[in-house]
Amino acid sequence: ADPWGGGLDLLLGAEGTPGVRWHDLAETSGRVARASVVSALPRSDDLPVLAWGRGTAQSVPAEAFDCVVDGVSRGGDLVVVDLGRGSPFTLSAVGRSDTVLLVATARVRAVAAAAQLLAVTGEEHDVRLLVRGQGRHGLDPTDLAEALGLPLAGLVPRDPRRAEDEEFG
Repeated sequence: ADPWGGGLDLLLGAEGTPGVRWHDLAETSGRVARASVVSALPRSDDLPVLAWGRGTAQSVPAEAFDCVVDGVSRGGDLVVVDLGRGSPFTLSAVGRSDTVLLVATARVRAVAAAAQLLAVTGEEHDVRLLVRGQGRHGLDPTDLAEALGLPLAGLVPRDPRRAEDEEFG
């Protein structure tokens, strides 16, 4: 749900796979059938992915976003919404989520940015911290979680091969 991100379909190597993207759903309203949306999405292996197509500047109204997320969330399957920083859908998605994973690096500026986001989202949500790329010069993840007042959900270690793997989907 990050209109300014590079696209999860691109990351997964599915950018050329036919299927519905966010801009195709811009006129969506009312109750959305989960099966209809999921079956129309491009897939990476067996994973359906809803991403923003490149070169499409069309915005998606909040009502359409809410209808689609509510629709695909029905049925009990895990739905992951990647919001990115500054997504216009952040508050709506957080309000609809059972659990929010706030991903941050173990750096001072990242902690400050995470604190800013937490101030906007409110305290009534289940928000957990996931620390990415913790290295020998980063802050201690436990201290970071404590400073933000969040439970530590886990660590994603630095992997020097990740950049190359991302280039090849």
